[in-house]
Amino acid sequence: MTTFLISLALTVLCLGAVVITGRAGKRGAHYALVMAALTSLCWAIYEARIVGEGLVFEGAASSVRTVHFVAVAVVFLSLPLLALSGVRLHRVESEARRSLHRKLALTFLVAVIATCVLGTAMTLMATPLEPLHG
Repeated sequence: MTTFLISLALTVLCLGAVVITGRAGKRGAHYALVMAALTSLCWAIYEARIVGEGLVFEGAASSVRTVHFVAVAVVFLSLPLLALSGVRLHRVESEARRSLHRKLALTFLVAVIATCVLGTAMTLMATPLEPLHG
């Protein structure tokens, strides 16, 4: 659980830094932090799956888990669009492209936050898996 919390905290810090450097127009740092955020997000997902293997999701936890998976889908569907809008903005700067990139970034961030909140809720509602005896 500790490594999951570390990976999640690192992801949140990296995403915050991505927003700050993007808003400031510091492209080199922004691109490096995007890669760091994606790497830490992959690590957090890996760790979350390990934590989830020791839990039983029934009742409300199961319902929240379903909504969590929808939020995860939004994250993964918005990511390529966000990346493409960033590449397009890098090639030709325009206010329309910048506006689209900001909207997609906001969609991605809201989906990531929703995923974190829902993941926390479903984990707290789940029951630990009974160890096998025998």
